Amino acid sequence: MINVDSGTPNNTMRLRKWNAYVFNILLSVGAKFIFIIPFAAILLFKSKDTKVNLSKTLARALIVSLPMLIILTMLSLYSIASGNSLDFVFFEARDVFIAIFLLSIMIAATRNEFDTHRMVASVEKVVAFIGLIKVGMILYCALTGMSLYLMVKGLSEFMGWTLQSYTTSVNFIARVQFPYDCIIPLVLFFSFSKLLQGDGNRKERLLVISLILISVFFTMSRAFWALSLVMIFTAVLLNSSMKKIFTFFAMAFVSLLIVYFSASRYIDEAVSSRINAETNYSSDSYRIMQNNKLINKFDSAPMLGKGIGYFIPDFTRAVGDARYTYESQLLSMFMKIGLLGVIALFGSFIYTCFAYDDSYKNKPIKKIMIKCIMILSWLGMGAVNPLLFVTNGAMMLYLASRTNYFIK
Repeated sequence: MINVDSGTPNNTMRLRKWNAYVFNILLSVGAKFIFIIPFAAILLFKSKDTKVNLSKTLARALIVSLPMLIILTMLSLYSIASGNSLDFVFFEARDVFIAIFLLSIMIAATRNEFDTHRMVASVEKVVAFIGLIKVGMILYCALTGMSLYLMVKGLSEFMGWTLQSYTTSVNFIARVQFPYDCIIPLVLFFSFSKLLQGDGNRKERLLVISLILISVFFTMSRAFWALSLVMIFTAVLLNSSMKKIFTFFAMAFVSLLIVYFSASRYIDEAVSSRINAETNYSSDSYRIMQNNKLINKFDSAPMLGKGIGYFIPDFTRAVGDARYTYESQLLSMFMKIGLLGVIALFGSFIYTCFAYDDSYKNKPIKKIMIKCIMILSWLGMGAVNPLLFVTNGAMMLYLASRTNYFIK
């Protein structure tokens, strides 16, 4: 069991500890990449293992990133040669580069168990803090009568954050989705694993998990809900005996009943807004239309694709510089870089997740299985939202690359 707050850290270790929180807060609100770079750089400074110096850590980051960068460069050159707009090639290549840069920095900066547990703990607490913010927003709206939807929209416009929302018939029930919310399912695996392994203060861990569960509920995302259940179920299966599994699900069932009967009206309103076919007809039909068009374009160039930065001229989901993005991002990548490009680029990301984790000697089948589930979760997120790359994708990939440290 690793206690990330144990011992008397020196000034450098204190700096790295608080920098990890600031770094994750910036990622959580979708801060501009230029503001994230300084805090990412601080992660590289001396770790608990004092034998690891900055030059070695930088070299490790370069080694981690090199295969992904080479493939990205080749895909970009092909895209330019194919006649795609140089601006859009740059914009999309930049998105992938940000994911590569942040993933490589975080892997290089957490090369031992202590640093890995500290980074994951900071991610977990920031996600829980976002849940606390959501609780505060909901309570404020419930007490004052203000519309939660209008509050989210106002906050998004005032701060320049990318917050998603839609309203319901109850003024304090609405979607509240922060950029970082996409990592919640993966974080829940670590949270429940540590709870079941007896790592840390049990009451504190239950509070953190409760806030994270509230946060994921108010994302109002069917994909987030489904993947969260998968990751919780996986954590329980991997860390419990049959007796503990039965006890856990019995207690979870009772807890859900208590929560439901305490607020059934509001829970029904939130859930029905996402599973009602009539309510979701417009968005679902648009997604089906989008997928059909992407498949048709993929069929016209299945091996090498249309190139990075390409978008269907008469069918765009976003506007301005982001016209190349589609909700079905994974499918759009098949259209853009073809089967060979997907195998190469995604294969390099998957290789990185497997190659730079802790040893596979102890319980290798279990470790490989959970890593595959994590990677599939990343791909699943990208199948329904543009979350494969940039900061969100980087953090999901990083968490997928650290799972061996949490398998006991």
